[in-house]
Amino acid sequence: MTPNSVLPPTSYETIAQTLLVVIFLAFFVERVLALVFEHDWWQELEKKNPRLGALKEFIAVGTAFGICNWASFDALAQIFQTQFFSVHPVSNLFSRLMTALVIAGGSKGAIALMQGYFGIKSTPSDSGKPIANPPAGQAQR
Repeated sequence: MTPNSVLPPTSYETIAQTLLVVIFLAFFVERVLALVFEHDWWQELEKKNPRLGALKEFIAVGTAFGICNWASFDALAQIFQTQFFSVHPVSNLFSRLMTALVIAGGSKGAIALMQGYFGIKSTPSDSGKPIANPPAGQAQR
């Protein structure tokens, strides 16, 4: 490491692996919480108490933070390859919280990355409606 360098000599492979885990966890947390937040009973609770919708972000951060703690996943420590975060408990807590915030808020960015850069598109759900002209070889629902 040069004296003026901010980043340690981290390999691109380590950074790529860490970012892939962050993207995977962002998708995972978003899909798991979508099951809860899109469920009928949650929608009914939100209709009765509109301020309940503000809890979604806190629930997402709490879920991501729980996963980071359970898996001992700390993106900052991995990218910067330092033992500072694991030696200092407050720094470890702070860096895992930062990782959890990125994961909780990162699903929209990850989806944009997958759709824009990689060209991966999702197919819209028709809620059980029959397909007007199904592709050859597929039966109607």
